Amino acid sequence: MNPTMSHSHSSHGAAHEGPVHEGHAAEAVCELPAGQTPGKIEFQVDGMTCASCALRVEKRLKETPGVESAAVNLALGQAYVSYDPQALTPEAIAKRVSAIGYEARLPAGENAPEQLAVQGEHAHHHHAEVQAREFFGALILTIPVFIIAMFELHFTGSGWVQAALSIPVVFWFGRQFFESAWRRLLHFEANMDTLIAAGSLAAVVLSLWLLASGRSHHLWFESADVIITLVLLGRTMEARGKAMAGSAIAALGKLRPKTAHHLLPGGDMETIPAERLGTGMLVRVLAGESIPADGVVAEGRAVVDESLITGESAVVIREKGGEVTGGSVNAGDPFVMRVSRTGQETLLSRMIRLVLEAQASHPPIQRLADVVAGRFTAVVIGLSILTIFIPFFRGQPWDVSAFEAALAVLVVACPCALGLATPAAVAVAVGRAARMGILVRDAAVLEIAWRAAQVVFDKTGTLTHGRPRVAGVFAVDGRADDLLAIAAAIESGSEHPLGKAMVQAARGKGLAIPEANGWEVSRGDGISALVNGDLWRAGRLEFVLHGRGQVMDSVLSSEAEQAQAAGATLVWLAREGGAAAGFIALNDEPRAESAPVIAALKGLGLRPIMLTGDAEAPARRIAQAVGITDIRHSVKPEQKAAVVRELGRDGVTLMVGDGVNDGPALAAAHTGVAMGSGAEVALKAAPVTLLRDDPRGIETLIRLSRSAMRIIRQNLFWAFFYNVLMIPLAMAGGVNPMLAAGAMALSSVMVVFNSLRLTRWKA
Repeated sequence: MNPTMSHSHSSHGAAHEGPVHEGHAAEAVCELPAGQTPGKIEFQVDGMTCASCALRVEKRLKETPGVESAAVNLALGQAYVSYDPQALTPEAIAKRVSAIGYEARLPAGENAPEQLAVQGEHAHHHHAEVQAREFFGALILTIPVFIIAMFELHFTGSGWVQAALSIPVVFWFGRQFFESAWRRLLHFEANMDTLIAAGSLAAVVLSLWLLASGRSHHLWFESADVIITLVLLGRTMEARGKAMAGSAIAALGKLRPKTAHHLLPGGDMETIPAERLGTGMLVRVLAGESIPADGVVAEGRAVVDESLITGESAVVIREKGGEVTGGSVNAGDPFVMRVSRTGQETLLSRMIRLVLEAQASHPPIQRLADVVAGRFTAVVIGLSILTIFIPFFRGQPWDVSAFEAALAVLVVACPCALGLATPAAVAVAVGRAARMGILVRDAAVLEIAWRAAQVVFDKTGTLTHGRPRVAGVFAVDGRADDLLAIAAAIESGSEHPLGKAMVQAARGKGLAIPEANGWEVSRGDGISALVNGDLWRAGRLEFVLHGRGQVMDSVLSSEAEQAQAAGATLVWLAREGGAAAGFIALNDEPRAESAPVIAALKGLGLRPIMLTGDAEAPARRIAQAVGITDIRHSVKPEQKAAVVRELGRDGVTLMVGDGVNDGPALAAAHTGVAMGSGAEVALKAAPVTLLRDDPRGIETLIRLSRSAMRIIRQNLFWAFFYNVLMIPLAMAGGVNPMLAAGAMALSSVMVVFNSLRLTRWKA
């Protein structure tokens, strides 16, 4: 008989750097020298009013020498740039944006991501207040002009009264459109503001000319006024919606306290700005206070509420030496912590940076909208000019109705709704995920998870607790404690959960663990070391016997069969060149959450698959307990990636692992999902990180992605439908300019507030 063991030792520090998945946050436009880390900045961009603006800023950034990648989110008014710090500075990048007529505002200080998140929310709230004032001012002057025109109140000087009221509406309250259009014109460009400015200017100039020439029976002042007023109303509602879209991330940005209680060497305490904290400093955290930075408990015991960061409502207890996260709340007695990370190196800052990057990224579904929006303004201007000449093409006499139709085309065709359709929903969905303990690094993940057909789960640490226990020790010579002590000595050079379990068991029994040295790890097979001058091996049976055949001791063989039948994992031990000295049986129990999430995934129509290095018996024990029938067992770490790629041929595949030794498999899947148990590595290991150590997060991710994609498809449908329907109607004279302005504003507002439904989404 030849029983085997699934103890897979691997190098734990080599997390993969770039997950392979469909879609990318931004298109790379340059390559950095080997080994050089790119700089990353996020900043606010003011002045973007439509999709063509966002595309123009993004294109400008990508064309900048030294920029590796760039992405811009119109809904949040923010840009994310990865660049070569030896070739560029953040200030130089900001100047590139300012050079084309937009304002780039860089956050300053150590906590730049948090500042940007809060800054963005404040900017949108301020913009909404300004737009509201402009709207109400324009409305007050527009109402009498509208009444005079609609009810044809022709009295002496009525035309000049309309002119006197309309000129402030168009050229003062509507000045933002003319300023933006002028900046675009200086760069030989056009955007939606160009359309609005051209339409309202044409209406006012024509009306003044008719009035001056004594033909005041048909003026267009009310059209210009209503266009400006309704667009201002739409901008006001959009700004409020954008502020709500960024509120989830802004809330994270506000978690870090502004001050900290620094403990001085003499025992005194001083209150200092949190930005002045440095690594190694001792800080007292009082009851109810937010923790000012990442660190470890130095004195006392920390009872920490991490719900605002991980989404988990239960508090956690950190004993002395335990890690605490900046931004979480001290829910117990005061304690002292030693700062380990500050500024942008903290988990909170990195979380916000990842979310901002994801919010700026574009899922594949947005590509068509980007292509259309990028060419839309020029096409609309052409169609508007063409509309003026339609009567001539028909052989009819020209009249002002042709101008009215051309004006309606300019107004109704604004691509703002098209530009907001995807980024608004992405911003809200990614922010909502972050508040639920799910870090999404790329918006493409939403589309991939929506199309997922199967989910591959690692076993140890994902479906199980990852804390195996020694269930039994079986030695040929009957000296079980001696064998366990030798195993602990060998495994003291390993970080694998099975190795840790054996060391813990030996210490728990008070055994004297001998010295060991000369460790050598055979990836996926086991580990060897010198113990008391002899070379010992621990791992798979084939590994410990070094490929030699052997007739198994009948008692040992029987014990091994019984242990494997019970689903135990076996770690064999042998002295170099000798027979098997025995084995240690270990069990790892499934998480209570694993069975419900597997059942839920099946209910969603997905196929759950277990992928593990364990032998068949222990793998089946866990699989049966959680409800998985498709098992790929005895797979070495280096083989997992190939298995995941093969599975990917059957449909879009998500891979869920601990982010430590599953790097290649996570990279091979369409999207990798790292469990929060390996938080430090997991932040780099996969496009998605579950901050809670709970596999149910994968169900939440899939359900949220389906809701987000449904809303994105709704937004894109109505945006395309609106333009496809309204432009021909306007060209045919079926839509007057006032109705066109109202429809255009309504379409943008509808897209934003449809996306905001995700803020109330629940799993």
